[in-house]
Amino acid sequence: MQRKLYFENLDALRTIACLTVIIGHTLKENFYKVDAGDFFNRILHLVSSGNLGVAFFFSLSGYLITYLILIEKESKGKFSLKNFYIRRTLRIWPLFLTVVIFGLYLYPFVKSLLGISTELANRPIYYFLFLSNFDHLYLSQNNLLGQSALMLHITWSVAIEEQFYLIWPLLFYIFPSQGTIFIFLSVIAASIIFKITNINDGHVLYFHTFSVMGYLALGGLLGYFSFNSTRFISVIEGLNKKIILLVYFIGLGGLLYSDLIFSFYYGPVFSYLFQAVFFGFVILEQNFTTNSPLKFKQIYVFSILGKYTYGLYLLHPIGILIVSIIVRVLHLEYTSFYFDLLSFGFVLLFSLAISYVSYHYFESYFLKLKHKFAYN
Repeated sequence: MQRKLYFENLDALRTIACLTVIIGHTLKENFYKVDAGDFFNRILHLVSSGNLGVAFFFSLSGYLITYLILIEKESKGKFSLKNFYIRRTLRIWPLFLTVVIFGLYLYPFVKSLLGISTELANRPIYYFLFLSNFDHLYLSQNNLLGQSALMLHITWSVAIEEQFYLIWPLLFYIFPSQGTIFIFLSVIAASIIFKITNINDGHVLYFHTFSVMGYLALGGLLGYFSFNSTRFISVIEGLNKKIILLVYFIGLGGLLYSDLIFSFYYGPVFSYLFQAVFFGFVILEQNFTTNSPLKFKQIYVFSILGKYTYGLYLLHPIGILIVSIIVRVLHLEYTSFYFDLLSFGFVLLFSLAISYVSYHYFESYFLKLKHKFAYN
């Protein structure tokens, strides 16, 4: 069986997920002011739902990391924990720590030059230890987010992924091969139980590692089946186009009307499961189906931008900062919806430029070193 090492449709999906985060940070509040009918407003809120974009990233990370671990075990007869950690370190740490240092120390300096209060409530040690989601949880629960910076806010999801990268491969050592599925199911069950026991704390439901680990574990489970079960892949490959469209219709409908469908007490738990299953389907459908109504690689621009999404995610707050400085310096106070759209366009333009420079002139140096510790 020929193994795939690269899934070409996922780059565009990364871009789409990243764009929802950027739109959410720049336009979401303005979307609430738009009155264009319930359905259209729901679409606006969906495309600006950065939490869904982050959840998709979690699902995708779980899938790819598990699949690639199994690829290495098969091709080399063993899995190198050391090489795995080195690869992850080279990919994640340089830009992450650069952003953290900028957010904690240089950003307050820039604000002081603009005559803005520079007091930050962030606890630096949490960011350097990749535990920033717990600091973000602390800030949220204590109404201190106003004393933080967006570029520090967004590191919470990267911190969770890094925690996942630290623990996940160890489980493949602890459990024998025949017990691998037990890992996935146990983590999914534990995540559900954790959410149930914390159902009244929305901050914990969103930012705590255990609360979102189910996305990563379900993605991992699907990666496991993709690798080990030819029958599973055959079923996905042969899905009828009408079935695919029906699942997308149900999935997108569930996301659009989640506030109504999951409005009951334990609704957030079921919404979480619904999202995880739907995102898992999207990943499988894009990777393997032969009757797909749309392969996202066909959206060429999104596909090209896929490799820049890590930088785009972490660096877009700088694009927002640049635009806000321009607006302040030019004394622009025009606040119509179209002005906000124009501002978003400039935020995206600056963010893409910064991400491009970061990727080619900073990140690429470390990415080249990854090849010394490749999977095969």
